Amino acid sequence: MNKVKVYGMIPARMGSTRLTEKNLAVLGDKPLIVHAIEAAKKSNIFDRIIVNSEHPLFGKIAKKNGVEFYQRTQDLAQSESLSDDVINDFLNEHECDIVVWVNTTAPLMTAEVLRDAVEYLKKSDYDTLMPFRKEQTHCLLDGKPLNFNPEESFARSQEMKAVQVNTYAFMMWKTKKFLEEYNRKGYAMLAGEVGYFPINRLVSLVVKNEEDFKLVHYVYTGMQMHKDMKISYYTNK
Repeated sequence: MNKVKVYGMIPARMGSTRLTEKNLAVLGDKPLIVHAIEAAKKSNIFDRIIVNSEHPLFGKIAKKNGVEFYQRTQDLAQSESLSDDVINDFLNEHECDIVVWVNTTAPLMTAEVLRDAVEYLKKSDYDTLMPFRKEQTHCLLDGKPLNFNPEESFARSQEMKAVQVNTYAFMMWKTKKFLEEYNRKGYAMLAGEVGYFPINRLVSLVVKNEEDFKLVHYVYTGMQMHKDMKISYYTNK
């Protein structure tokens, strides 16, 4: 049986609408993109890890951190550029069986989660795999109840049906199906049979704006300070 070739692609656009140069924002002692590179390397699941950017600065960062660099064209680095087009361009230059979009904006991602997700996709019949976080609370969609009935007694959250929230901490595709659908429709983010992989709340934190970055910074700093934290309880003595 032929080995499944898995590539980790780390997209990093220099421009950013909501948080300026967010891929270079420093968390702890390293920029967000380096957190992504390190998680990908530690996972030991990728045959190649390739930073994908229009800007040569990211090429220097890739080289310094022992991974490859692919410089895409400027037209694929605009705020209106579609992720589908970025992936298609990458796959036209890098032949593999599975491509994983390792998101730089999920700096709490772990090697274990990446590895488990790729192994899950390999063994499954899914063509696309997206991560989700469970929210077991009262949720609304367009102002209307999504998982509860307001005419009934107020539901206890632990008894409610959980809502699954896509987090985009990573995304992955079996490339044959992605390319088939892209060539047929011009888009393929949800190509073929789509599966959803559960991840925990910490890993699911994604930086999109300054508020998100502050939250991740506070969490990351606390995790570094209290790596062996255990819950203590008040006693009335």
